[in-house]
Amino acid sequence: MMFNLYIKFLMDAIAPKGGENDPSKVSSPTEDYISHLLVVYEKADMVGYMTEDLACQYVSFYLQLGRFDEARKLADRLCSGKLSDSEKLWILRASMEIKSFTDDTSAPSKDDFQYVLGLLRSALTKVSISQAEDLWLMVCSLYSCTLTHSLLLKFVALFKNVNFMLPAPVDLFFLLVFI
Repeated sequence: MMFNLYIKFLMDAIAPKGGENDPSKVSSPTEDYISHLLVVYEKADMVGYMTEDLACQYVSFYLQLGRFDEARKLADRLCSGKLSDSEKLWILRASMEIKSFTDDTSAPSKDDFQYVLGLLRSALTKVSISQAEDLWLMVCSLYSCTLTHSLLLKFVALFKNVNFMLPAPVDLFFLLVFI
């Protein structure tokens, strides 16, 4: 709770309401607040007070600063740690990966899609079924943009061995028809 309040205080000092919203374009005193804020996030993580919301804010702050590689590494570490069951964090991580290859001038490669689908598959095995709906929608959306017959077969092969049950009203046939 105190970490949340202190982080909110520092965020307000960095970008006061109605003021500058882009932390990457700030003055020198604000740069001190930014480095201090990053230290506070690190301490919250070190002492075990990192919540799902704080973790998402932490990753998002790196993204606001334009430090994509650090955000990516942090999301990877947090998704591999005690927050491995956080749907929000997995969605943020997958969204960053999707954005990285859709921002590219060239078309996304098969490997790009396989990597993101591997992330989503990993997430679906860790996130509770009752909270995995948005992850499933992300999988469906990703495939609906790029679906070909061969990719459809790979989709079925990729998810047929996942060790969990789909929510009651959803089954694989429904997902395939939905796509």
